[in-house]
Amino acid sequence: MFNQYSISLPETLEMNPSSGEILFKLQNNMFIYARLFSCENVDTDELIDLIDKSIEEKNNIVYAVIPENIIPPITVCATGIIYYWDIVLKKAQKIRIKKKPLLLLSIIYAKKQLIEIIRLIKEFRNKRSYVLFSCMCQDHQSCHNNIILEKTCSKVAWPTNIDYSILASIYNVDTKSFKTKIDLEKKIISKISEFIARTYY
Repeated sequence: MFNQYSISLPETLEMNPSSGEILFKLQNNMFIYARLFSCENVDTDELIDLIDKSIEEKNNIVYAVIPENIIPPITVCATGIIYYWDIVLKKAQKIRIKKKPLLLLSIIYAKKQLIEIIRLIKEFRNKRSYVLFSCMCQDHQSCHNNIILEKTCSKVAWPTNIDYSILASIYNVDTKSFKTKIDLEKKIISKISEFIARTYY
């Protein structure tokens, strides 16, 4: 199912074994980011309905904020995850933005994990299509083989070289007002937190 989106693996993956995520680019210059966590099974119709309600466009970025208890478990329902993301992709493709790449963020719905959002946006300096994927299951090799990867079960991908000016622009943060990157990060995370709280709480 993923093949129709022309996904290929990157040459190098930077890893963090504690999370599950996918990052790839579609042929129409649309960027998709997904973060996956194991949880209980849910009804398929309910899942589709929640996905449909969760996607919202803001400033040329599409946000899909999904509560962690509605994503099928990676270890049990690999096909469910593929189906789930197929629905998200079809939904995202209906949104037409001509001037800028489209970035779909799937952010786990938890206040304490807002710090992770800062990792989701980076400057895409090339046009390679690529996938970054990891899982939290115990049988990593089996999980990856069933979904998308074959040789990287011990590796987890993280976006790097984040362009904070992109985040600052999206959330109207004046970068000149901050002396250190850490202070800027805290302000941007605060802005993202406010947006999520207004939109989804």
